[in-house]
Amino acid sequence: RVIVNYSSSEEKAAMVAKEIKTMGLSVLTIKADISSIDDIKKMVGKAVAEFGNIDILVNNAGVQMPSQIE
Repeated sequence: RVIVNYSSSEEKAAMVAKEIKTMGLSVLTIKADISSIDDIKKMVGKAVAEFGNIDILVNNAGVQMPSQIE
């Protein structure tokens, strides 16, 4: 059972979910801004409601701030 969180591209999340389904796994996509505690609570609530619990969490978010080295 896998949850795919996305913040902007539902289409890309759906593509990832489709690939996961080809592996025979259950998948749920959830739009949530992880910088918002309210969105995080809603996401966790949906995950628990759908799957009963969360066993493993991979927090894979980041921001790129390219700049020149001086």
